[in-house]
Amino acid sequence: MCGKKRLGFLFHLDAAFIILTGIKQTTELKIYALCLLALIQYFTIPGLITQKKQRKKLEERGLNMLNKIVLQGRLSKNPELRHTQGGNPVVSFRLAVDRDFKDKQTGEKAIDWIDVVAWRNTAEFVSRYFTKGRMAVVEGRLQMRDWTDKDGNKRTSAEVVADHIYFGDSQRSGDTSNTSGDYGAPEPQQDGFSELADDDGKLPF
Repeated sequence: MCGKKRLGFLFHLDAAFIILTGIKQTTELKIYALCLLALIQYFTIPGLITQKKQRKKLEERGLNMLNKIVLQGRLSKNPELRHTQGGNPVVSFRLAVDRDFKDKQTGEKAIDWIDVVAWRNTAEFVSRYFTKGRMAVVEGRLQMRDWTDKDGNKRTSAEVVADHIYFGDSQRSGDTSNTSGDYGAPEPQQDGFSELADDDGKLPF
């Protein structure tokens, strides 16, 4: 029920309340009656129908779900630009992200190695301006991939598909030295990445 109809509905009920009770309402009583009638109207059949329609609209637009990730870390190696069979540019790199807490034994912060994939203009931007050790801010979504390794075993991997990538530091493009730890250390191996599929076809690496 739209706002004007609902307001008119409440005024009609308010008038009916005066007629039925035969008393003159005070300001406090009138406010209480309006609130009470609004609650009754909201939880009756017309109100429930309105709620159902609103939920359906949200579901159709996908607004009841969210897949959004923002990361800031350093590139573990120089990104390499490649192209799919359809000619779409794509770049893949691993982002080293420090955790907020330190390891009790070593006293150093642990690092999460997060795989990132960027496509088209974003891929070309990363390939041109980002190098090993450069701080980057990645905004995108988490994507799960099912693939088969060289031994025929089924594997599942998680990666971030980047929508936007920004500079995370004030270094000049020529200054690519590491300023926050050894982010060029050997990374965990991930077999079978070339087996993964994407909306644009198989990744070329």
